[in-house]
Amino acid sequence: MVKSPYQNFLVMDFSEFGSLYKILHVNKDLLSDLLLLNWAQQLLLGIRALHDKNIVHGNLGTRNLFLFDDNMVLKICLDPTKTCGAPISAYTAPEILKYGRRTTRSDVYSFGIILWELLSRKIPFNDTTDQILASMILSGKRPDLEEMKKYRYIEVLRSVIKQCWNEDPNKRPAVNILNLIFKYDYDEIKILERI
Repeated sequence: MVKSPYQNFLVMDFSEFGSLYKILHVNKDLLSDLLLLNWAQQLLLGIRALHDKNIVHGNLGTRNLFLFDDNMVLKICLDPTKTCGAPISAYTAPEILKYGRRTTRSDVYSFGIILWELLSRKIPFNDTTDQILASMILSGKRPDLEEMKKYRYIEVLRSVIKQCWNEDPNKRPAVNILNLIFKYDYDEIKILERI
């Protein structure tokens, strides 16, 4: 953020490929399973870098994740003007709705929704009003895990997502644990093999 006596400016890289949302739902490009899970891993690394600096994003979603270098590099847009008082979205953790508190575990909840979106290529709770969406999240409603594509280790991925969505933030995995789960050897991508 750059400040002048009259205005604040947010300076960031230009993403020639646009947001992750655009790639997944507008362009509907053919994307390899490897690339989708690689983006998930890059997102975790980005979240961890923020948390290591005691920064909670608080408004993660595919519309503020941007792609660079032929869609190979994913970066998080951190706009401090849009995290506080951000509108309700499918990525909003229940504790934010209940208490207005954003924590590192709120970002983990958002990661779980984003991972589901990557693996299902669907928009979570599409065409739902803010009021209904808030009620659904608070009542424990989550996207349907059966809508995800079938991978050999689909039950592992579903389990990770369910843990990220836990109603109790203290029962969600920490980002460093998720990083360990998503570390994989590019030469042996068994998790990506389809049934």
